[in-house]
Amino acid sequence: MRIRLVAAAAAILGWIGSGQASNAARAAEPVGPHNPFNDELLKMTPPQRAAKLAEEVGNWCIGTKAFFMGVNHRPPRPGSVYWSLKCANGGSYVIEIDVDGKGAAIDCPTFKEAAPGRACFKKF
Repeated sequence: MRIRLVAAAAAILGWIGSGQASNAARAAEPVGPHNPFNDELLKMTPPQRAAKLAEEVGNWCIGTKAFFMGVNHRPPRPGSVYWSLKCANGGSYVIEIDVDGKGAAIDCPTFKEAAPGRACFKKF
């Protein structure tokens, strides 16, 4: 699990570190590929959504609160979506789900430290 979290951190932080466009510039960019996996999450009830996202964190996380943070519209992974998740044990994570349905998780303290101005449970 530790290797998976480190790899996830590198992937998520690589996207964040690539320099996000301003809101006005982002609005002019193409939306990118459609993410059907996010559509499925949005159709779920909040408890179902939290449980599904907890699967990306691991068996020890019981998801209690899920929050949609936003969609990546730029390379290297356009169409990837980002969710925050709170676990029953008090842990919290950012979860990236790409257009192929592959997920990656990083804990919120690491996310906040590595991405100044970004935080879990806040919209992009």
